[in-house]
Amino acid sequence: GRSRADGCPAAVVTTSGTAVAQLLPAAVEADLGAIPLLLVSADRPPELRHVGANQTTDQVRLFGGHVRWSHDLPCPTADVPIAALRGVWDEAVARTLGPPAGPVHVNAPLREPLGPVEVDLPSGKHTITLTKGDVTKTKAVVIKAGKTAAIDVDMSGE
Repeated sequence: GRSRADGCPAAVVTTSGTAVAQLLPAAVEADLGAIPLLLVSADRPPELRHVGANQTTDQVRLFGGHVRWSHDLPCPTADVPIAALRGVWDEAVARTLGPPAGPVHVNAPLREPLGPVEVDLPSGKHTITLTKGDVTKTKAVVIKAGKTAAIDVDMSGE
């Protein structure tokens, strides 16, 4: 809705496998309606594709002709220059805007699964919002200097 209203591309980020397929209706609608939309998917590494590994839906070609452009990023390593990645993202946003405007897909394969990450936050009040499926939970957290905050958010939807 946001992209249709103001013409600015919205980004949708998803995990790998069949979760990416859930974005196909949005891609088709954005394609037919010339709506700028940036679809970003996490993926398994290239060496696990086409060998029967779990969660290896062919995400690279999933959206077919319904996207204006798609790009399969390299797995993150120290050898991948940041400038090259910036160029990909610049191109992706430019292609969503067209002409004609429409959806773009960037696939991001990862060799290591994403897991918990420790982040140093400054002292003060922070709001954290998590979404899983149709469930969104917001939690206010107060960080005190020198203290570690463990954030436990029940995403069961109950």
